[in-house]
Amino acid sequence: MKKITVICLAGFFAGVVCLLLSGILPLAEFPAQLLFGFGIALMILGFSNLLSQLIVSKTETEETVKVKRVEENDERNIRIRERAGFRTSQVILGVLCVCALSSAFANFELYVTLLFVGLILLHGILSVGFQMYYEKRI
Repeated sequence: MKKITVICLAGFFAGVVCLLLSGILPLAEFPAQLLFGFGIALMILGFSNLLSQLIVSKTETEETVKVKRVEENDERNIRIRERAGFRTSQVILGVLCVCALSSAFANFELYVTLLFVGLILLHGILSVGFQMYYEKRI
């Protein structure tokens, strides 16, 4: 059995265990719902990845794998992925700023506004951290 198949099955069964524990354990309402949500997410992700592995493995040949590897390592495609990731990061940052400002002006609970502000700060810290990491690496 392939390693990825084992990982997909492990994720699926971890989801089943989380679902069972959320119903069996005498937890408060919030932890039980959180465990239930994680269980559903793990089951769906594990099952969908398992299905995609079964479908992809039937359609892949040595030639298609070789072409795919060349396309992944092509400098133009690498640059396109980098630019798309950067642009996505900018859009997400803008959305977070709008959400933070609108939640502040709409008098939402303080923790909601602070959550958005924390995500904005996390974005900035991660940007600086990754930039320093890649400056040393490259």
